[in-house]
Amino acid sequence: MFLSKILRFIRGFVRVEISGPEISKFLNYLNKNNLYIWNISKIKNKIYINIFIKNYIDLYKLSRNYNIKIKINNKYGLFFIIKKYKKRFGLAFGFLFFIIFLLTMSQFIWTVEVHGNKTIESKQIIDFISSKQIRPGRFRKNIDVRSIEREILLKFKKISWVSINILGSKANIEINERTFPPKKIDIGKPCNIVASKKGVIKNIEAYQGQNLVEIGDFVEKNQILVSGILEDKSLNNTPVHSRAKAIAKVEEVFKFSQPLNYQEKHYKNLSNNLYLQVFNKQIPINFTKKIDGEIKYSYSTVYPKIFDISLPFNIKKRYNQTPVLTSISLSPKQAKEKLIKKINKQETKLKNNNIKILSKQIIKDKLFNNNYLIIIKYITEQDIAKSQEIIFNSN
Repeated sequence: MFLSKILRFIRGFVRVEISGPEISKFLNYLNKNNLYIWNISKIKNKIYINIFIKNYIDLYKLSRNYNIKIKINNKYGLFFIIKKYKKRFGLAFGFLFFIIFLLTMSQFIWTVEVHGNKTIESKQIIDFISSKQIRPGRFRKNIDVRSIEREILLKFKKISWVSINILGSKANIEINERTFPPKKIDIGKPCNIVASKKGVIKNIEAYQGQNLVEIGDFVEKNQILVSGILEDKSLNNTPVHSRAKAIAKVEEVFKFSQPLNYQEKHYKNLSNNLYLQVFNKQIPINFTKKIDGEIKYSYSTVYPKIFDISLPFNIKKRYNQTPVLTSISLSPKQAKEKLIKKINKQETKLKNNNIKILSKQIIKDKLFNNNYLIIIKYITEQDIAKSQEIIFNSN
């Protein structure tokens, strides 16, 4: 598609307006004579078409056989530019050289980007594929992309899927990281099941080990619920890896506090640095004064294009930001509203951890020492079973 646009531009074409009572017959006649036209549109009673310069004369001759009028509206292409500036040959030659330069440079890889990675750094992948001939300045033809994809999968065990797409002068590496199954429990080590919190047992299921508590029992934190020492009728002890589920009714108190006056930290942009990046080398475009103190940097990159062709460089912008402390003053009502948001967030977190909220009671809701304070007592239902390895004395 793009190549055809370039060829049309080089050959030159005109936008022709056709009017008259026999337009339909004329267009059918053009089709029978295989006269190439494109971008046909109709506005009111007129037809507009594009046609190459050398075919326009044939179009004009054929129009004499029909009761129509043709008119050139616009002229496009290299031919007309050269004709316009024929006395300025250097300018026309420079423009032609620039077009050829762009077409040539578009056959090389200039930028490499990685998408989809979460735990693996982009630099690791880019450095690896650079050793496999996918790097800025490399001719993009004859690259065995499928072979490099297989090598990436062998090199990075965390990657489950990879696709390399070379679009124009940009190489895009799309990856999916592998989701590993949870580590298997080492059933070789004997352990007890203890209570992670104090509460009242509502249900207990011992899959392995000796159950020591009953439904309705109150247990303290770190109390043994299921023993990892099994005793048989002969009073012989056998250590095992206990496994159990212990659902308990737990009472917990959460304290939420919000100061009325505090300082909030945000970053202010002081200056910008521009860099011209070619072949992974950065060339400074401008210089700024040195900034003392804490600085935070953020970046953005622009990939220039002409006629949908990526230019063989990009422009990177660095934002130099410094922290600014802003004093915030809240009314008691505003402070309470912020606390309610924190409380809702905490309750959502409990539910996401499979903790069922049975009831809640607000113990305190007042202003105290320039802080708005809310204390809530929750009655929850949750699994308090926790594994604890049994350490045997060497004696």
